Amino acid sequence: MAAVSAGAPALEAKMEAILGKVKLVEDATQKAAHLPESIAALDGQISRVVARMPLVEKIEGRLTGLNTISTDVDRRLGEQLARRAELDALKASCDGLGEQMADASTSWRTFASSSIAWCRSSEKSIR
Repeated sequence: MAAVSAGAPALEAKMEAILGKVKLVEDATQKAAHLPESIAALDGQISRVVARMPLVEKIEGRLTGLNTISTDVDRRLGEQLARRAELDALKASCDGLGEQMADASTSWRTFASSSIAWCRSSEKSIR
């Protein structure tokens, strides 16, 4: 009996270890029982995602088109800004030329007036 008493704690430890593993098996069995529900839920989600794929692909195509248009608009805007800068430079040149012409016209009028006055005075002195 002493031998049985001495082996009892070891036997009890083995029984507790087995009972602990049985608990793990029971937990795994419960999880396995819920597995078909989880699979069905995932199948439903995948079906909804697959149903939306054509819409997503259509939106992706539109976004690609919009990106292309945006790039084209940016390029055209850059070209327009370059032309605007050229026009502004040309306008400044024209404005400068206009000022030079106004100055030349004023100088011409002054020269013409003084020439006419000189000619009249010379005419009077000749007579």
